[in-house]
Amino acid sequence: MATITCRVQYLEDSDPFVSSNFPVPRRPLQYDLNEHLLLNEQIAGIHKLLEAPLKLEECALQLASNGNYLDLDSSLAEQRDDLEQLYDDVEKGKKPILILRTQLSVRVHSILGLGRVSTNMSVAKEDSASSQDDATDEIMDRLVKSVTQNPTERASSPKTRKRSRGNRKSLRRTLKSGLSVDVVQALGLGSNNGKV
Repeated sequence: MATITCRVQYLEDSDPFVSSNFPVPRRPLQYDLNEHLLLNEQIAGIHKLLEAPLKLEECALQLASNGNYLDLDSSLAEQRDDLEQLYDDVEKGKKPILILRTQLSVRVHSILGLGRVSTNMSVAKEDSASSQDDATDEIMDRLVKSVTQNPTERASSPKTRKRSRGNRKSLRRTLKSGLSVDVVQALGLGSNNGKV
């Protein structure tokens, strides 16, 4: 396979706080990707075809089927092991959908820049660029962990059950019907009359 025909769309997600974005155009356009060329050499063609309002240097490609991001510094052939679903779809005659969108790290930086990070996340404010990258990595790790945790693994308060009234009713019935001497002595009620 020298070329892989894909369908492409873009997602205007430069503002990470807008959640009402949908991939555009509604009906994806076809684009032929060379399997052996680096994706960063082909992404400009996709950007131009879609006339996307995104900054080209901040773009990433994501598989619509499973949400995985493609490595732009590699070719599709070099990523074949990671892209089994894409190649399975191509072998079945399907045309996989790729979404052109803003890189995740750029979206995280915009969140940090807007100051909308929650107060419980401590981000060190140092002048060096590496500390900002470390903070971004820490936030990214927390986001990924929180999204990929199973609901049973998430911290939750232990749930307590309300006591049913059935136990009290049962006790009342038992007391009304009377207790034998053995039961009275076992409970330490101290009545020796036979019935209470």
